[in-house]
Amino acid sequence: MPRFLSMPLAKFPGDAIPGDILFASDQNPGQVFIVATNGSIVPFSGLVTNGNYFGQVGPQGAQGLEGPQGNNGPQGVSGPKGPAGATGPQGATGPQGPYFLRTGCFQLVIDGTGGQVPSTGSWGFFPVPFDCSLTGWELIADQVGSAVIDVQKASDSSFPNGFASIIATKPTLAAQQKTKNSGLNVVLHAGDILKFNLDSIANCTRLNLAVIVSIP
Repeated sequence: MPRFLSMPLAKFPGDAIPGDILFASDQNPGQVFIVATNGSIVPFSGLVTNGNYFGQVGPQGAQGLEGPQGNNGPQGVSGPKGPAGATGPQGATGPQGPYFLRTGCFQLVIDGTGGQVPSTGSWGFFPVPFDCSLTGWELIADQVGSAVIDVQKASDSSFPNGFASIIATKPTLAAQQKTKNSGLNVVLHAGDILKFNLDSIANCTRLNLAVIVSIP
């Protein structure tokens, strides 16, 4: 019948029988041995199975090849949207683009009947169709002579009264056939009425006055 014996390793009995369990009490930690069927004393890490003796566990084998990568997991749920950032400062104002003025003119013709010198007095009216500025004038005659034309203005609401001269230096010929003036700035409004009056004339039978305006 197998026995359990505890003693120092050096004093293990030589007559141990198969199945005896021997404990080496002088080992630290203590070791357990078993007597195999062939009488051999082996550490308890060995076994006796169907008459076959297996020794101690051998060293660990090499690591096997890495297996294939598994399928990707599902995509995570997006987190909540963060708050909008603060509005940045406004950029500097860009330079002003070019400003263009249109130029036009009102034309007045004073013509004597049958080649005669025209009579003095009023030579008609002209309604201003748009806001503009009177910037100059040019007076031309059919021949050398003298003439003075007064340009007057009245508002639409005061017509036919309220006329007043608007050009300090009236369009004038002084023994000339052509003269002009520029650099004026007389504001005219849409609806104003212009009146042209021939103050004096000598030798000329036909006059052409161009009143030059600048249209914004």
